[in-house]
Amino acid sequence: MIKILIADAHPIVRMGLSMVVNSAEEFQLQDAVATTTQLFTAVEKQTPDIVILEMDIPEINGIATVRKLKEINPNIKVLIFSSQSETVYALSAIRAGACGYLSKTARIDQILTALTQLKEGKIYLTHALSEQLKKEKSGDKENSVLGKNVKIHSQVFIGENVSIGNNTIIFPGVKVYDNCIIGNDCIIHANTIIGSDGFGFNLDKNGNQIKVIHNGNVVLEDSVELGANCTIDKATLGSTIIKKGVKIDNLVQIAHNVVIGENTVIAALVGIAGSTTIGKNCMIGGQAGISGHLNIGDRVMIQAASAVFKNIKSDSSVMGYPAINYRDYSRSYVHFKNLPSIIKSLDKIFKFEKNA
Repeated sequence: MIKILIADAHPIVRMGLSMVVNSAEEFQLQDAVATTTQLFTAVEKQTPDIVILEMDIPEINGIATVRKLKEINPNIKVLIFSSQSETVYALSAIRAGACGYLSKTARIDQILTALTQLKEGKIYLTHALSEQLKKEKSGDKENSVLGKNVKIHSQVFIGENVSIGNNTIIFPGVKVYDNCIIGNDCIIHANTIIGSDGFGFNLDKNGNQIKVIHNGNVVLEDSVELGANCTIDKATLGSTIIKKGVKIDNLVQIAHNVVIGENTVIAALVGIAGSTTIGKNCMIGGQAGISGHLNIGDRVMIQAASAVFKNIKSDSSVMGYPAINYRDYSRSYVHFKNLPSIIKSLDKIFKFEKNA
């Protein structure tokens, strides 16, 4: 009996998938959960054979969740069940360790076929994506694909297997490395680099720094605008993802495996370290620094020149080094700026007590 765990934020989807799984004698439904926290707990306790995973599951994005599941149990098989475009995300999910990618518009027989193929140790993809994956593995690279009304200015480099959507404008000097995906209606300003290697090294036994190989890519969804001289590193596995409507100012560094949520805006000179996930509709001020492997919630405001070293809940506003609640920082600053006079006053009191 193959044990199956479902992870999807939508109760109706969980209910429907549960009915499909229970309809087949060879599958046993273990649990159906709504968040990644619940998922990781369930996987550690129940050791399922297959996880059916929503790409947009809350808390951590689907690609990062796949990698985490494979860390917990390398033998677990993950089937992505998603409303997101197969063209954009399927291969990234497979690179991250998923065994299949299925649209939420799939028929019941397609779901059961996918589960059966995973049970047999196979990968489930559509025919077109299977062919693309074969070409990648064989090293047979396809030419890049440009959409309608794309404008590419002088001295732009576009690598192999790049996809650029309709009405996108790419200004002079931009470099787009192999396998990157750029959506519709994007604007990329001069000299920005998309898809370069991330900054990753491991020490060997002799103390030498050994480069970490980066096999992933960068995905820009629709209506993203990147300022001049930005750098967006490709993922080690999977994708660095800039979601729909994100606006980024000049001179911003985004490291490998970062995910930036829809309609977030980022001012100049911000640095975001690897594997951090930033939510929707956030506002990040200039020169802010965000450490790696963090989760920043939705609608978070990070004031200019702040340094973020820990997770931030949704609807928070932070400031300072290290960043703390904005109101707490403002109250603290009232005292901080008066420290010299406070010290002088304390010195006078100590001298008076000493001479008394």
